[in-house]
Amino acid sequence: MKLPSWFYADHLAKDLSGREAFLKNEDLKPVECARRLWGPWNFVAFWLADSINIGTWMIISNMVLGGLSWWEAWLCVWIGYTIVAFFICLSGRIGAIYHISFPVVSRSSFGLFGSFCPVLNRGFMACVWYGVGAWLGGQCVVLIFRSIGLSYKTLPNTLPASSSTNTRDFVGFIIFWTLSLIPIWFPVQKIRILFTVKSIVVPVAAVAFFIWTLVKAKGFGPVVHQPGTLTGRHAWTRYDIGIAIS
Repeated sequence: MKLPSWFYADHLAKDLSGREAFLKNEDLKPVECARRLWGPWNFVAFWLADSINIGTWMIISNMVLGGLSWWEAWLCVWIGYTIVAFFICLSGRIGAIYHISFPVVSRSSFGLFGSFCPVLNRGFMACVWYGVGAWLGGQCVVLIFRSIGLSYKTLPNTLPASSSTNTRDFVGFIIFWTLSLIPIWFPVQKIRILFTVKSIVVPVAAVAFFIWTLVKAKGFGPVVHQPGTLTGRHAWTRYDIGIAIS
């Protein structure tokens, strides 16, 4: 069955039937040499820029609120990220060697049609985390607007209480979401410079933010000195949850 032309995202599949396009299209074929523009340091920059984020800070802060001391929460994140990094490197090795994408790799384990399961699962989780990241980014937009004009803080709310949000935060979310679509438009091999710049700017910004919080709090405050409040079986349960979340 020939699908409408607007259905196809690339020239390779536009002259193929739906079944043929499922087997072969621009995203499924091995990455040719002309598109292999990422070097080792580009991947280092990508993961460095990705690991320093507000989500990680929120994980640690939530574990501290849950009863762990700061160093216990910090240790959980390190252990959790180390475990995840091992499997990321392991699963990404086949793509690095054969230059094939995740859907193609999945077919070798789950079969042609069985690969739908991991691909859809990966796509669903990507949507969830993109939503989380976009909402956090929207909060940053709100903070910027509040810093520029204090009147934005009192923006009238036109959303119902059942929405669990307000017009001010929702506008910030939409603005950040729209701006994030710009780099997504370009092919991955063409935006490597973005992650290189981010790997430089983000650590500097994180250190600056850390210094600002110390100045604002007039020191480290009681959080650094307070011990964990969980003991015995409850403490180990919290460790397990902390490592799993991180």
